[in-house]
Amino acid sequence: MNIKKIFFTVHFLCIFLTYLQPIVAYEEVDTTLQISSITKADSIAKSHASSVLHAAAAVGNVTRIRSLIANGVNVHFVDKKQINALHIAAAKGHFLCVQELLNIGVKVNSADHLGRTPLHFAAQNGHLAVIRELISVGATVRALDCQGRTPLHMAAEAGKTECIRYLISQKASVHALDKHNVTPIHCAALSGSIASVKALIAAGAKVQVFTKYKLTPLHAAAQGGNAACIRILIHSGASVNALTLSGISPLYLAARFGQFAALQELLNNKADISAVDGLNTPLHAVVLGKHIACLKLLLQAGGNPHVRNKEQNTPLHLAASYGSQPCLKELIAASQGNVQIIGAKQRTPLHCAAKAGHLACVTELINAGACVNITDAHNKTPLHLSAFYGHNDCLEALIQAGANIYVKTQEAFTPLHMAVKSGSMSCMQTLLHIGAGSISAITRFGNTPLHVAIAARNTDCSLALIKAGAPVNVANQWGVTPIHVAAKRGDLLCLQELIQSKANVNAKTHSGITPVHMVAKRGYVECLKLLVQAGANVLVRNRLKETPLYLAAANGHLSLIEALIEADRNQGSLAKKMKEKVAATPGLEKVTKNKPKVDTPNQFNETPLHIAVENGHTQCVQLLIRYGAKVNTKRTTGEMPLHTAAQNGNEICIRMLLAAKTEVNCLDRYKNTPLHLAAQGGHIKSVKVLIMAGGALKKLNKFNKTPSYLALQNGHLACYEELERYLKNQGQ
Repeated sequence: MNIKKIFFTVHFLCIFLTYLQPIVAYEEVDTTLQISSITKADSIAKSHASSVLHAAAAVGNVTRIRSLIANGVNVHFVDKKQINALHIAAAKGHFLCVQELLNIGVKVNSADHLGRTPLHFAAQNGHLAVIRELISVGATVRALDCQGRTPLHMAAEAGKTECIRYLISQKASVHALDKHNVTPIHCAALSGSIASVKALIAAGAKVQVFTKYKLTPLHAAAQGGNAACIRILIHSGASVNALTLSGISPLYLAARFGQFAALQELLNNKADISAVDGLNTPLHAVVLGKHIACLKLLLQAGGNPHVRNKEQNTPLHLAASYGSQPCLKELIAASQGNVQIIGAKQRTPLHCAAKAGHLACVTELINAGACVNITDAHNKTPLHLSAFYGHNDCLEALIQAGANIYVKTQEAFTPLHMAVKSGSMSCMQTLLHIGAGSISAITRFGNTPLHVAIAARNTDCSLALIKAGAPVNVANQWGVTPIHVAAKRGDLLCLQELIQSKANVNAKTHSGITPVHMVAKRGYVECLKLLVQAGANVLVRNRLKETPLYLAAANGHLSLIEALIEADRNQGSLAKKMKEKVAATPGLEKVTKNKPKVDTPNQFNETPLHIAVENGHTQCVQLLIRYGAKVNTKRTTGEMPLHTAAQNGNEICIRMLLAAKTEVNCLDRYKNTPLHLAAQGGHIKSVKVLIMAGGALKKLNKFNKTPSYLALQNGHLACYEELERYLKNQGQ
């Protein structure tokens, strides 16, 4: 539920207060500090003395101030917040200190880091005598701080009526707007000062005035909760049903903040009880705040317990969601037992309580007759939601009330599927204890709870399911078994348990993929070793005729390539037989090993070496060549690995392939040599390497183009010039 939209407007009112930071109290310094030591000190000591001046101003010690001044302290010193001694004296109301500081030349309109003058502080704290003194020596009555607030805003926010009257008499504007269009009467209304509100109205302040977000003084008074203040504003012409930009009424604010007296006053003045304010109605608002007395008041005033907010949820849904049992009980009574009302996503209050895990609310609703097997828009019951969110106590209460543990969602998930998906062990164990049959249930796509648990990386649940007897060889609609999922996730613990439970390590999906393909693609070496030890075939090909070695090479998994080759060498039947015969004969291990099959191509006749070169995995290329990979094999399109390396400008791979005796002038189906392709791509370093190895400079391809022509045609001028230079030298 998007409560943020409402809170943005509601809590905007609170900015009236947040920026009015009080001056930090200065600790009193040791009064035994000798004046002589200050006068003789350097600039650092003078700085310390200035802080002593602040401290003296804070406690109103005018004698100390005079003494410090006499000894040459800097009276204009400001701290890191740009606060000087005059700010402090004004804030504390120390009249004599203020006079003394003004007399020695401290600027009356000096501003701190938030733009506040001494007059702002005096007004904020209600020090009328100080205000008079400051104004008499030239303090700017309409001075603005960084938020655009005047001293009148400060006095109004603090409810300092006498200060308000005096500032108005000194030409302070009752219509002054800060940066958010907040006026002094907004501040006074929020403070709840009746006298201040009256004083501002008497001076001509408008009561139907709006902030930037369309908040009126009545909104502020409703949040503040002063009923008399609300009454004055309404009698002065304030609209009782005024709405903010977010659609919030004064009644909603009073309800949200649990202001009972304000709520009653607004209702007495015909405030609309059923209006949807922003997202919710006032009835929803009191439930959100868990204000039971306000809820009773609204219900007595004719509030509808089944009224819907913009999300189509009723107050019952919110009470259940936020765990307010007293509010829920009151609403159930007002609903005459109708607790089956449908809200957002076609969910009942019981769905909401079960999802949030509020056992008291779940019990209250069940006792009121809520249906425990009712489904939402996705066919989820309250039991599904409790299981998914791990609320075992709610789960048990629902089951005890007759909830069906085998019921399925739209995707055919049982509560057990939901529990293992989120990793809720307690819920899973409860469901298994009550109905072991659900351990074999399948979803719409044929996934068992074990598939789901492993896919969600919930290892504890996965292991518990296996130990509980979950079927380990059930394939889903794509032919994927749990061991495929464990291999894909690289879950070594699950693989071990699955193998011990007789899972088929050579099981194939409908695409011909085995667990070994899965681990090879992702580089899980330890998982591969475990599968091989359990009898997995490392030479198996999928539907695209890709071997695990091909996938490992494609993804640059060097260690896995080594492990696959080693497994291949040890896996042949002849090798196994010979091993048995010569096991006791030291030094014959190498004799018993097969020659590894490193050139098995895919459906495009592409070998592991091709794909390793194409993807730039140079270490893999080196390893494959070392194990005897053929360097002159061609794809169905005619390219050798050298063509690919040249086309990609991979100089290292080119050198490796040339060192392995590949044909430097081999042709693809368009009769391009590797030099053609390197020149076409502008790979000048590769061009040089190929030329030095004997690359044909004048060779024509199928379209009668030379390497130099292709370089020029594709705008590779440096490459073209290099080729021409070699041609010229060759001609000489």
